[in-house]
Amino acid sequence: MSHGTKINTFHLLSSEEKKSLSSGKKGIEREAIRVLKNRLISDQSHKNYFGSALCHSYFTTDFSESLLEIITPPFSESSDLINFLEKSHQYVSQSINNEQLWPASMPPNFHDDDIQIAKYGVSNIAKFKTIYRKGLSKRYGKPMQAISGVHFNYSFPEIIWKLNHKDGSENNTQSFRNTFYFQTIRNISRISWLILYLFGASPILNKSFLRTVPNGSKCFKDNIYFPYATSLRMSHLGYQNDSQADIEVSINSIDEYISDLKKLTSEQRNKVKIKLPSELNSLEELNDFQLQIEDEYYSMIRPKSMSNEDIRPTSKLRKFGVEYIEVRSLDIDPWSPIGINQSTVSFIEALILYSSFCESPPISNSEYKTIRKNNHLVATLGRQPNLYLEKDKKNISLKEWARCIIDEMEPFLHIVKVDSAQIENYKEMISNPEYTPSARLINGVLKGSYSYDEYMANISEKNKEYFLSIDKNTNDMWEKFDAEFEISLDKQKKLEQLQEVSFEEFLNSYINS
Repeated sequence: MSHGTKINTFHLLSSEEKKSLSSGKKGIEREAIRVLKNRLISDQSHKNYFGSALCHSYFTTDFSESLLEIITPPFSESSDLINFLEKSHQYVSQSINNEQLWPASMPPNFHDDDIQIAKYGVSNIAKFKTIYRKGLSKRYGKPMQAISGVHFNYSFPEIIWKLNHKDGSENNTQSFRNTFYFQTIRNISRISWLILYLFGASPILNKSFLRTVPNGSKCFKDNIYFPYATSLRMSHLGYQNDSQADIEVSINSIDEYISDLKKLTSEQRNKVKIKLPSELNSLEELNDFQLQIEDEYYSMIRPKSMSNEDIRPTSKLRKFGVEYIEVRSLDIDPWSPIGINQSTVSFIEALILYSSFCESPPISNSEYKTIRKNNHLVATLGRQPNLYLEKDKKNISLKEWARCIIDEMEPFLHIVKVDSAQIENYKEMISNPEYTPSARLINGVLKGSYSYDEYMANISEKNKEYFLSIDKNTNDMWEKFDAEFEISLDKQKKLEQLQEVSFEEFLNSYINS
């Protein structure tokens, strides 16, 4: 990334202005598979534990009934965010009886029949969500949909918009905010490989996840691993799979982004159009478009609107503008009982702030391909000695580029209260890949002569014991979580009673919104 006058703007800020930059709103969506002690995926309904997955404020499902998603409200302080995650995980762990939360991104051994597609009720939006998931299963297979991750949501503090008022221009408009968010998204995309390197924790997986042994991989017990991989979750074996290899969505502007996604969600994959069956229960996907809906595009970063309206994401962006960024490339941290730690939260916040203060020219088609290539290299070979990436059409060693980014980020890391010892730890991970989470995980499995499943099962059991040891009376959110069970079921019931149009009408209205 080039810096120019924009980064100089940061250095001219007062200490108070710099401090205010840390007040951006932060939220987390953490996914986790519910498993039994014997490592089998749970067959229990989400509803039995938490009420309505459709209407619950904090606990929902992702693809399957067993794939729990914990959603936090937005917080200005990262410590408050972590505290909420602790309380929600304690509640979940004490509510799911003899089940545990799988502590890793890649799932344990399973058969397709173990993965039951999530159910949301009989309302139109519920049917929509279930059929969409049927479509995902048909298009990509259940293994990919069993992958878990952590999504980091971030909205800029008001100080950002005030700082951009200094030249007297009207920069606090929706249009300006859209442009600013997309500038930032472009710059995060340019260095998104660094997230995979520092926080990737999925270099190994159970054989059941794949039909064949990939080239370059090695086998150990029931495991397949790549010796230098960081995040197979974000590789061609995971979300960056070949099914979407040819998809390109511009992040140069909100108009181009919306236009590209609309095209992908309106053009057919096949020459023959799918006709809706007369029986909706037999509908296996929403349509035969390149993407059923915009959410099917598995990008590492998404611009988002906060609206809860039942309209398309692109329509929300057009109507309300970009209100926050969703960073989707974080693997679950196996050594954190809540899937992420505070230093990681603060690092991603600092990376976003840093990216917002760098010049951000448009991304050409060739640079877009370079970004994907760099991400793939780091996901599969990130710890390989002397690995080179491409920057500005020239080769550069990963270590050199990473050190440069960390050095430039350091003032931003201090702003969000990442201490010097942790910064040095990041620098050490760059110099010595053996300190990275991915290396620690592979070494832990191989040196301990565990299988991947055994290693993770030990961690999940310890996490369960940890949360069971905490007195629920110390959790000031417990009553609210309890109340949300009935509240969510009541909301779902009312939604189903108020339904006035057929599903076919609902679907057509949504697609054409």
